[in-house]
Amino acid sequence: MAASGDINIMQTWYDKYLGVSVEKLIIPFDNVSTVDISGSGVPTLGLPAEAEHWSNTSLTIYAPSVYIKEYDDDGSKIWYWPEDMYDLTLHGIIPNDFFDSFFERNATITSSLDVKDYYHIDGSDRFDCSAFKARLGSNIPKVFSCQPEEPIDPDGSIDNSASSTSTIGKSATLISPFTASRSY
Repeated sequence: MAASGDINIMQTWYDKYLGVSVEKLIIPFDNVSTVDISGSGVPTLGLPAEAEHWSNTSLTIYAPSVYIKEYDDDGSKIWYWPEDMYDLTLHGIIPNDFFDSFFERNATITSSLDVKDYYHIDGSDRFDCSAFKARLGSNIPKVFSCQPEEPIDPDGSIDNSASSTSTIGKSATLISPFTASRSY
């Protein structure tokens, strides 16, 4: 069954009073322009293989207690990066290696995953920013920052004009991992 459209999920996946619980949410759409999930109580969130063909997608997930990871505990892949994103905001429990496939896909499909203007990583003190720093170069955005550090330009210099509270425009990319108190 083909399905497409916008998704807006807010506090609908867990009802502690009724005892209704969903262990894992995989968004079952062939094409999506906007995914907006906030405050979801589902423990694990994933994007289906069809997501690799989504185009011009805005993906916003603000769910600090949700695991956002590429592989489920049984080793099955549950997260596939959209082919073309114009906006990406993630707040959840995110392991450091989660973005590896994002960069791999960016390296091999540069015509679809356009160079974005801005990356901002806002992680806890346990989030390792070195994976992003190692990839600074021609296909990394104009400005890169990783909290609590200062923004860094692709040439490695500090960019004092950007801050962690900068307003991000429609064409920007914002990646914001929040690792909370759980460890991997």
